[in-house]
Amino acid sequence: MAHPLDGARAKVERAVQHINKFSQDATPYEMWNHTVRAEPDLQTRVMRLYAIKISNREPPPIDLMLLAGEVAHQLRSALDHVIYLLANKTAEKRRQFPIFKERDKFVAGAPSMIKGVSRRATALIEGYQPYNGSPADQDTLWMLHDLNNTDKHRLIPSCLIAGDHLRVFFTNGEHSDFMYLFPGSVLQDGTELCHFRLLNDLEVNVNAQLFCTVAFEQIGGAQNQAVVPILTKMASNVGRIVESFVPEFP
Repeated sequence: MAHPLDGARAKVERAVQHINKFSQDATPYEMWNHTVRAEPDLQTRVMRLYAIKISNREPPPIDLMLLAGEVAHQLRSALDHVIYLLANKTAEKRRQFPIFKERDKFVAGAPSMIKGVSRRATALIEGYQPYNGSPADQDTLWMLHDLNNTDKHRLIPSCLIAGDHLRVFFTNGEHSDFMYLFPGSVLQDGTELCHFRLLNDLEVNVNAQLFCTVAFEQIGGAQNQAVVPILTKMASNVGRIVESFVPEFP
């Protein structure tokens, strides 16, 4: 038997499908062979590896960021879908799930969006507001609100950030995996990747296979955030919010 929330659930599921496709399509882009600059310190026998000419690499494909925007659209629509069903005293075009990072703005703006919802539903909506978290501008719902608005007006800005490891190939045919010193750093010319102790008689001219991640340049109050974990967290949160309104449909 169909449930009134099935439409909202389907939108969350579609968002999850888009996230999975993003992850799949980004995989070949997030790893490539590249020359790195090695700066050995022969006294301490420490080698430092730096990214070079990363800025010459093309930005993440447009299709990837379109997928991210579609995720935001589906999740925002799922929330609005719930309010459309419940706010029966609000004009249809004004019904939407309020998202505010300041309580005074919620008090001033939310009532006109949700007239007709029950006291219980109103309490839920108020409890989910970003201003209840800290910091509010890094709350999942606020990030969703910001991402959806950005996608409406322009291509979502993106960048590449360092992953958690890289593979170094030495001229003697050997290779080793190393942890990034600063995972999450934006990859650009001069970004320090890692440092490690030199092995005996090991040549210092190296190439590297960089493992990186497509990230949002800015989302809410956060910068350089990996796309897939953020979108996954958003989808999980919106799915939980949708299910919390089940008792409103006896």
